[in-house]
Amino acid sequence: MGDAATSRAAIDSVAADGIVPRLLARLNEQAEADELRPARDPVTGVLNWNTTTDVPVTLVAESEYVIQGVCDADCRNLDLSLMDPDGRTIWTKEYADTSPEIRLTAERAGTYVVRVLMRACASPRCGFGVAFYTSAPDEEA
Repeated sequence: MGDAATSRAAIDSVAADGIVPRLLARLNEQAEADELRPARDPVTGVLNWNTTTDVPVTLVAESEYVIQGVCDADCRNLDLSLMDPDGRTIWTKEYADTSPEIRLTAERAGTYVVRVLMRACASPRCGFGVAFYTSAPDEEA
């Protein structure tokens, strides 16, 4: 039992301190070059194969957003879906990818939910990150 706990802690540590933060840093550099700014803090975590986590994000009506996912070297497929404030899925990506992206103009203000699905992973758990960017001025986002 101790070995499993140690192994899980090691995997979680790699996700938190390894490639995912570096990938998020690259996304930040690209976003800055594209004149985008963070809409909220990025989210990182670890998911078992074929499990999900939901991330709330507050969007401003008529503002443009880019939501990007990344995952670690063991990840084979990370999917993102977006639900509107009423819980309806308004965007989903279901093709093999390790860096999915959602681009949208929010139709209305409110709390949306990004669902992160670790569709395939070469190890029992894989690390992921999700970054949120906008072109809206600071006072709007």
